[in-house]
Amino acid sequence: MLLGAMFIAFIVPKENLEPILPFYTLMFMGALSLFLLEMGMEAAKRIGEFKNSGLILVSFGMLMPLIGSIIGMILGYYWLNFSTGGVFLVMVLAASASYIAVPPAMRMAIPEANPSYYLTLTLGVTFPFNVIIGLPVYYYLAQLITQ
Repeated sequence: MLLGAMFIAFIVPKENLEPILPFYTLMFMGALSLFLLEMGMEAAKRIGEFKNSGLILVSFGMLMPLIGSIIGMILGYYWLNFSTGGVFLVMVLAASASYIAVPPAMRMAIPEANPSYYLTLTLGVTFPFNVIIGLPVYYYLAQLITQ
């Protein structure tokens, strides 16, 4: 769908796209805010369940981005032959795939899944871990491998 949307945007003249731009710029942000608010309320209702298995989930939330970043580093350097910056970006994307895609995917694919697990883990553990610890480590590794 993403490739199809990019292709359509490429072939359609800009003046034909202007009538629908408010949907993507204004309405999307409002809908996203409501979706995130509702997801947060669902997670908060069942936060006690997260505490029971928190240590395992927190460990996973910090280990999985590291594994993803290593896979990204290998792909970015050996397969795509990117420079330091390119390898770093592939590492960041691979490490952050879990908190970008998981909340909406889990909500749609497995409605009975406990949102206190996947929301707390992705947005409360993995995202801060990546910002505080992950990014400097990924950049250091990208520099190390490309030199």
